[in-house]
Amino acid sequence: MPESSVRVSAIERQLARLVDQTTACMAMFDTRMRYLAASDEWLAFCSAERSGTMGRCHYDVFPGIPERWKAVHARGLAGETCRCQLDLVVLEDGSTRWLRWSVVPWHDESGKVAGIVMAGDDITRERQLQHSLDAAESILNSLFETVSVGLAIVDTDGRFLRSNAAYRSLVGHDHRSMQGMCIGSVIHVDDAPAALSGMQPICHGAETIHESRCRIARPDGTEIEVEQVLASIPAVGGTPMRLAVFARDVSERNALHVQLREADHFATVGRLGAGLAHDLGNLLFVFRSAIAGIERAIEDPAQVGLGQDGLSMLVDATDYIERMNDALRMLAGVSPRTGDPGDAPNSVDLRDWWRHSSFLIKRAAPRGIGVEDDFEPGMRAVRIGPAAMTQLMLNLVSNAGHAIAERAQPGTPQGTVRISAHAAPSGRHACVVVDDDGPGMAPDVERRVFEP
Repeated sequence: MPESSVRVSAIERQLARLVDQTTACMAMFDTRMRYLAASDEWLAFCSAERSGTMGRCHYDVFPGIPERWKAVHARGLAGETCRCQLDLVVLEDGSTRWLRWSVVPWHDESGKVAGIVMAGDDITRERQLQHSLDAAESILNSLFETVSVGLAIVDTDGRFLRSNAAYRSLVGHDHRSMQGMCIGSVIHVDDAPAALSGMQPICHGAETIHESRCRIARPDGTEIEVEQVLASIPAVGGTPMRLAVFARDVSERNALHVQLREADHFATVGRLGAGLAHDLGNLLFVFRSAIAGIERAIEDPAQVGLGQDGLSMLVDATDYIERMNDALRMLAGVSPRTGDPGDAPNSVDLRDWWRHSSFLIKRAAPRGIGVEDDFEPGMRAVRIGPAAMTQLMLNLVSNAGHAIAERAQPGTPQGTVRISAHAAPSGRHACVVVDDDGPGMAPDVERRVFEP
């Protein structure tokens, strides 16, 4: 055998041994597409036996090979390297696989094409996982864009990377204007330090979430109050750490709270008004009776006793009206002494406050509900306006009284509301307690006790 032929055979044997022993899916063919070598991975993928495959033509072993594959083989035997990153292949049993393959010509010592080496990777599982990831990402993108809560993604410097329609509507910017903006530029300058104080701890791993309430300063000059939450998005697979920003407009809710407080105030005033109208009706009767007695004493000196009784009744009625007047002025936040709103103090002596306001507060309770008091003497003045204190106690006493009246059994005593005040152990604060002997709050009501 010529020396060159020996060398070519040695090259073929070395290449065949490499193909046989590789863990990749690979096979080696000559120019007539006869098997020279095949890896175990290749044979397993093709469901073929080594003994029945080596030396045979690839098209005889697999007669159903599509023409498009034969065309690729021909291109390889013509000296062209062919590659495909994603190809859907239908196997003989009807199943499908996603493949990444290559067809590379190999050459003999003279440089002529002596055959081809085919290699492939079954990436079906990888493709399925990618499809699942794409579907999940599509769902997340849809949720991101359609959720009603404002949502944005920022980097660790606070620059916007993405935002949904709800967030852009809150801050009053569009996609274009938000490019390159920092989150601090949409928050009111006075609120930004507190609202963004959690960014650095989150970025350094000390915290995972930061909640705040701040104002958004919109381009048109308007401001809205929002609840804002910063949350960490950890770095994964080389993706840098990012932060999610959740924002919800609470301006309308705050306005509703104000309306509810005003409605509650008006309801209390309405109940008081009804009670005062009743009292005023009684006072008119007292005045008429007293005036009638005085008139009879004037006409008949022998009836002087009636006149004296009438004067006494007028004095008592006038004192009653003065106490009513003081209580109403306290509720309005003006001084019961001068009637000047500027004289209303920012702190009150609780015993003095109760002396002026008890008339009104006792009438906030429904008929049949007693109101008792116990105020410790010698307490320091507390920092609260008298009007606020009166409104607070009116609400508590009224609510307690009506709860007792609504749940009281027919024919039984209804109950008592007690107001007590004593100095805290430190001496710097006062404890004011309103309690009653009614049925108490149901658990579902107690859980919502501080809601308007």
